[in-house]
Amino acid sequence: SAARHKIDAKLYCTIHHETKNKTLRTKLKKTTKGLLITNTTASFNFSEEVAKLASRVSHAVRRDKKNVILVTSVAENEGKSTVAVNLALAMEQKGKRVLLIDCDLRKPACGMVLGQSKFTYGLNDILGGKENLSECFRRYQNSDMYMLLAKRGEQNTGDLLISPRMNALLDWARECFDFIVLDLP
Repeated sequence: SAARHKIDAKLYCTIHHETKNKTLRTKLKKTTKGLLITNTTASFNFSEEVAKLASRVSHAVRRDKKNVILVTSVAENEGKSTVAVNLALAMEQKGKRVLLIDCDLRKPACGMVLGQSKFTYGLNDILGGKENLSECFRRYQNSDMYMLLAKRGEQNTGDLLISPRMNALLDWARECFDFIVLDLP
């Protein structure tokens, strides 16, 4: 509540902390898959908070006629990738065509949250001019959510993210998708 008065930003929703490994089985396995609203172990409250966030954000985005949503945080391990992934999933569940782009080129996490750790090409390859778009996109299961994941360890991330190639990618995505969710560092 005190933060609302100090930060010049609109609060769309509060998502409370959710423990990822709740069962003894997942604690022992130390699963590397993230907490997803599509997973049966996610609590009703968590799923509802993410759905509420998706509704409020999509309403605000439609009002402003912009379809790019940036998700970032102040520090590491605050759950921004989990929020970005679940926001994209919730929007897709509402019948929207969504593109999730993992823009954290140093420590990408969206692939891990989605259990998609093995892929050949990603955002790094597009921004570096090594690959074309069609080779780099992945469809999440049989949904209308597409992913553009990043490979770990890129050094000059700032230069790549403000490059003309990134602008061209976003211009193209705005035409093809209802929403683009960017998971930023």
